[in-house]
Formats: sequence, C-alpha cells, structure tokens
Amino acid sequence: MPSKVSSRYWTVDRIMRLVIGLAIAAALIYLVRYLSNVLLPFFVACFIAYILQPIVDMNRRLTRTKGRVIPSILTLVDVTVVIALVVYIFLPSVIKELNTLGDILKSVSSGEVKLPKFGSLTVAFS
Repeated sequence: MPSKVSSRYWTVDRIMRLVIGLAIAAALIYLVRYLSNVLLPFFVACFIAYILQPIVDMNRRLTRTKGRVIPSILTLVDVTVVIALVVYIFLPSVIKELNTLGDILKSVSSGEVKLPKFGSLTVAFS
C-alpha cells in the first residue's frame, strides 16, 4: 500500500527552520567578527598547543611521569632554548646585513651613489 507523502516541497515548518538557521548563522558570523580581536589570542594559543603536543608527549615518555605538568614545563624550556639558539646563531648576520643596508641608504641619500634608472623611477614614484 503506497504511503502518503506530502507533495508540497516548501512547507511552513521547512521555511521556519530555514529562516531560524539563517538567523543563527548570521548571528554567529556577526559575533565572531565583533569578538575577533578577543578570540584571536585564543585561536593562536590553541594552535601553539596543538603544535607542541607531540613534544609534550615525548617529554612525558622520557620522564616517565603520569602527570603533564613537568613535561609541559620541560617543553617550554625546550622551545625557549631552541628559539634562543636560533636568535644567537642568526642575529649577528642580520645585524651585519642591516648595517650594510644602512650604509647603502646613507650613500644613496647623500648623492654619493646614483641609483639606476629603474631605481630612480621607483624612488620618484613613491
């Protein structure tokens, strides 16, 4: 025996669900845009925690502890040491290059060195 299925596609119930769904979506989009300055640090913190999770697990296995406090602190120390080493290794060359750039800019601005035609057009344009 065939079942009776409504032949109308757009019912009042369906339209109301669509309108309520669109209103909730619009409210969420407005709320996220309004709170974006507040929410951004939380999203960044969640991303950093997600990235550092394997290191915390590795430190947890190495220290053989059940808790996560000591491995988390050890992970922060590890990351701080790595960042300090990168800064220690690359900072002298960055300073040297910035000093060279400063000398070049001084010589160009004083007129000792002429810019090529393309460079002078670029400087004149800005």
